[in-house]
Amino acid sequence: MHLSINKLTLLEHIFQPVGAVCISKVINVNNKDEYLNIDREILSVIVDGTCPVCRNQYNLKNSVQLEHHSLFNRRIIGKCLNNPREHQFTFDKDLMQGYKI
Repeated sequence: MHLSINKLTLLEHIFQPVGAVCISKVINVNNKDEYLNIDREILSVIVDGTCPVCRNQYNLKNSVQLEHHSLFNRRIIGKCLNNPREHQFTFDKDLMQGYKI
């Protein structure tokens, strides 16, 4: 079941822009004692981020794009298009925000 959910998410998500993220959203907790007894909704969300450095310096908006850090490390990193090596940010899908790395 886990493998088929990931494949379905990938197929739906494949035609989205680079800044899109797949989110597994918890809808309902059926039983607090059972970890797996929850209802989820799978979404493909396009995320735009504004680099605080480039906004103050150049007034650039929506300059941060999200990408997977590597194939095996599933962490998502936001990189500024203006300065991708120096302006990198974490991304928390639950809070929909990040902090400078």
